Amino acid sequence: MASFKRLKRSDVISVPYVANKNWVFEFCPYPDDKNIMIYKGTNMTGSFSLDYDSVTEGQYERLVYSQINHLFYQNFTSSLSTSSLASSLYYDAMTQTRATHSYFDYNDNPLLVKSFPTGAMEGIRVISISQDIYGQKVLPHQFEISASNFYIKDDGVGNLIDYKNSNAHVGNIFYSHGISVITNQDYQLMFPLPPLAPFRVERINDATGNYTVNLHNAVDGRGCIVNASSLELFDDTGLFTNNGNGTVTFNNPQVPGVYQTFYTLEATLADSNCTNKTITSNKGKLVIYVVKNCGFSVQIVENPIVSPSPSPTPTLTPTPTPTSSPGSIPASPSPTPTVTITPTITPTITPTITPTPTVTITPTLTPTPTPTPSPVLATVYQICSTGANYFIEGTYSYPKITISGDCAQFISNTTRPIAVGAGYTEFFTITPSTCDCI
Repeated sequence: MASFKRLKRSDVISVPYVANKNWVFEFCPYPDDKNIMIYKGTNMTGSFSLDYDSVTEGQYERLVYSQINHLFYQNFTSSLSTSSLASSLYYDAMTQTRATHSYFDYNDNPLLVKSFPTGAMEGIRVISISQDIYGQKVLPHQFEISASNFYIKDDGVGNLIDYKNSNAHVGNIFYSHGISVITNQDYQLMFPLPPLAPFRVERINDATGNYTVNLHNAVDGRGCIVNASSLELFDDTGLFTNNGNGTVTFNNPQVPGVYQTFYTLEATLADSNCTNKTITSNKGKLVIYVVKNCGFSVQIVENPIVSPSPSPTPTLTPTPTPTSSPGSIPASPSPTPTVTITPTITPTITPTITPTPTVTITPTLTPTPTPTPSPVLATVYQICSTGANYFIEGTYSYPKITISGDCAQFISNTTRPIAVGAGYTEFFTITPSTCDCI
């Protein structure tokens, strides 16, 4: 007959058992196991942009650089208020060698060499191991990275040393976090960089037909050869068509709005002996703004200079004066005849003098018709950009600008004819931003 006895808690002793496991990851040319990730950090200049900052393995390079610097190297200048943690074993106050107000020092071994790059656009590579793999920590002296041209191993203190190349200091490992940081600039390409798919923005109006965008040409291979046919779309709108050659066609619904899709491309690592030589880019973003076709057209009508025509030559039309007839009253007085009396009393009749007709010239002006020059229609400009000045040259005489379209009322047409060669320059300004168009 079996009997059971209840054991007291004091009778139970727990003995910890530590089990270690060796893991080997292949990375030819890039680790394909999600338990180990390789990130890139870059000390980028300028302000942060959510859309345009570089992304590697789904992480902004600028933020990776700042986070690693903040957590492990303390090479930042902003204050950190952690007074409530002053009793922590890993807490240190500000010193002459530490510019920060306070920080956590995860490794205070004096043999630890910390060298963090601070130059503009200098970078780091971060090897992050999943905690499901390393457990409590990575065992000292048990981390190594080997390839044909280097052999990197930790020294048990936290330094990563390349024992194949003059014991060069490569970076650091933080055992309890499963994070290794490659800080040496000569080793930044020990792992190839995935292609960089950028953020693309296109603006079209609602009258535009289907619109094609070349995404292949926009991708930075970063040392790899980008394969155009590897383009993959992540589209939930059904408006983007993958043409299979690195281009995407946007099937314009002709409805104003914002349409977007995400995409990736693969690149082939050149001069590699790896079986799988392809690396996938980050997810790039393509945004299409379809705006109302409220643009306007500027039509320039130039009136050619009219050359002066010669004065018309008058046509002379003579008007004869009627001749006086016997027994009629002359149109003008006739000279009085002279009678001479001789002894024979024979009268001598002096003939009547007929005056020469007076010609009166009445000019009849018949002008020679001059052809009217036809206006010259210059280029029609499709413009809709606010706050800009436009200068249009006339090649004949002062041009007249005709503005049409939904945005025409927003145009400030300032007449400033400026002599330019044989013509003029017309000046006008689009001043307000009321009209949202291309």
